[in-house]
Amino acid sequence: MVRAHNAILVIAGDIDAPKVLATVKELFGGIAAQTLSAKPEVKLEPVTKETLHLTTDLPYGLAVEAFRLPGSDSADFAAAQVLADVLDSQRGSLYALVPEGSALSAGFELSSLPAVSLGYGAGAFPRRGWRRIARESRQDSR
Repeated sequence: MVRAHNAILVIAGDIDAPKVLATVKELFGGIAAQTLSAKPEVKLEPVTKETLHLTTDLPYGLAVEAFRLPGSDSADFAAAQVLADVLDSQRGSLYALVPEGSALSAGFELSSLPAVSLGYGAGAFPRRGWRRIARESRQDSR
């Protein structure tokens, strides 16, 4: 739905600005402003540890360890970004598993919303290598 508070109109080219502005006002000037509904309050509950083991027919395994981190509205968000960059560094012990042959790939990602972020270390490994990837991810996050 087009509303005055969320519409963007882009006009480009060699135009007659007063004429185009008059046309825009004629076409869109009658759209009444509407008030936005209130955003729901985010109420985070304590995180409970959970482990999932899923079978796969892939010739390699995947391990993911996830953490709740501060959202982009938090004063601690910059620290969460630095932590994510450190954990994702190819100079860190998580990625070091790749050149030593314990992992096929390894890294850390941060996905953020204003109220909360999700950080997760992920690695692909030869069969039976997941315990070491999980251990390195936990050690680096301390």
